[in-house]
Order: sequence, then structure tokens, then C-alpha cells
Amino acid sequence: MTPSPLPSLDPSAAPGHQPGILVGGCGSSGTTLLRHLFDRHPDLYCGPEWYLFCHRKLYAGFAALSEDQRRLLVTTGFRKLPEVRPDPMPWHKQPGVAVPANAFFSPKLRADSGIDDEFLLELVLGAADFWAFANGLVGEIARRQGKAYWAEKTPINCHAYAEFLAAHPENRCLHLVRDGRDVVPSLLKRGFAVSCAVDRWVMDSTCYLPLARHPRVLLVRFEDLVEHPAPELERIFGFLQIPLRDLRVLLNPSAAKPAASARQGAAAVWDASPEAPIDPAMAWKWRQRKPESLREWRAEFARPVAASAGERSADQVLREFGYPDWDA
Repeated sequence: MTPSPLPSLDPSAAPGHQPGILVGGCGSSGTTLLRHLFDRHPDLYCGPEWYLFCHRKLYAGFAALSEDQRRLLVTTGFRKLPEVRPDPMPWHKQPGVAVPANAFFSPKLRADSGIDDEFLLELVLGAADFWAFANGLVGEIARRQGKAYWAEKTPINCHAYAEFLAAHPENRCLHLVRDGRDVVPSLLKRGFAVSCAVDRWVMDSTCYLPLARHPRVLLVRFEDLVEHPAPELERIFGFLQIPLRDLRVLLNPSAAKPAASARQGAAAVWDASPEAPIDPAMAWKWRQRKPESLREWRAEFARPVAASAGERSADQVLREFGYPDWDA
């Protein structure tokens, strides 16, 4: 089944009526790069990481929140609302140390995006369900920037693909995957233990597998994006059915300048530049590492990891996504 075209954003449409695009995958798999490329498109908005669409309990529990509870959600976040408080992530940063759920998006993020408390509270109180609220929020920011479509990129969105797809019949998901042997060293720089970095790569990457045949889910390999950006972007925008117009605007880092609000989030944290050109040398960097470091990783990649898609080793996941063997 071929998805129908995403309709243009209609400012007069009821909140929650318009579809959206969700970008997810394991951290350091290229989601920030894709976000910058999207923001260069004249009709597509993809701003900061809202950590909003990734919380599965919100999809089911938001509609039942009372007016007082919705006010608490805006003022204090999830702390006093066990009904919608997100569960910790399934992977740990250090062995045995759970990763706590993120707070409801921060006041700084609201201010950076031009969302005042009055607008936010009105949106929260008036929304029939979570989708009406979340879509109304990101859709309004896109409208203010003159963009007809919106996407949201938070890596752990991958854990809520099914809920996002069910929220609107035209929603689409893009899942980024990158060779785990390049992801692991990047996660180590973020404070992950080697074993935990391998766990995260397996758990996050395999979120795609149960939806591999879904017509509104597209797999994007980081290596394809950086080595063959033009045909890969044509494939992505063809899937989204958003006119690409001039591909040079996306590939030329000086052709489009993202709005200031779109520079927050992962780009600010990890020093990723919105204007940086696509560098094919970012692919297959693990092949340049010293053999002794690879020996430690090979043992971790060989052990089984319990993931939502079923227990499998990282080596199995490499093969499932078409990556070469260690000695290839």
C-alpha cells in the first residue's frame, strides 16, 4: 500500500487534524544530520528535540487528565502525574543505573521556540487528546516559520513509533540506523559504558524491525545518506511525498540558514553545526581503530541483548541491517 500525500498545513484546520513526521533511531546514528537537512527545505520545519512524542504513556493517558492535572503538567512536569510519567529507558548509561525519564519540555525550550505559557496552557487545556496538543504545538511553530510541513527529531522517538502512527492515519516515521561499531565510540564520549552503549544500539536500532513492512515507516542508513546524499534524499522526500524542488538547497550548507530556534537541542550539546557539509568520511570510521579496542567490542557484540524485538546479539543486528562482518 502506497501512503497518500501529506496534506499542506492549513492554519484554519482544527488542532490535531494535520499529520506529522517522526524521526528516531539510536543516538549518534545521523538523526541530527537529517534534522539539519530537513530544516534547509523551504517547506519543512524540524526544530529542537522536544522529548514529547517519545513518551508512550502520554498518547494513552493525556485525554483523561483533569484540568488541574493538565495545569500541573505545564507547571511541574511529570513529577506529580504518575498517570503519564514516562518509564525509564530500557537501557542504562552505566550498569544497573536507570536512565530517568525526561521532564515535560523545559521553559528554556519553550522560550527559544517563542511559545509563551499562556499559549501553552490554552493549548493543553483545550486539546481533546495528546495528538491534538502535540500537533497543535509543533504545527504552530512550523506555521510561524512559514513551513507547510513539520517533523520532530528525538532519537528515542523510536520507542513510540506504533503510538505515533496510530495517532493520525497519515503520520510517517523515519528510522535512522548506523553501523554500531561507529555508534559505540560516540556513545562512550557521552559517558556510556561499552556494554551499555552496545545495549542501547541494539535496543534502539531494533525498534524498527516489528514495523519493517509498515507502509508509513522508512529505514534510512546513515552510510547511504552521507555517501550518496542526493539519491538518498530523493528517496526520503519521495516517501514523504513532499516536493523536493531544488536538491541543491539541501546539499549546499550556505543555501538555507535554519532559524535560531532550530539551533537548540542536540546541535548545541554535541557541537553539530547546521551549516556543516555532508562528509562521507563519517562512514565506516571503526575500520580505522586500533585492533585492541576492537577486540573488546567484538566480545560485547557477540553477547545476547534482550530487546523489544526479541533477544539478539549486536552481531546479529549488524547482519539484519546489511552491515559487513568485522573482517570484511
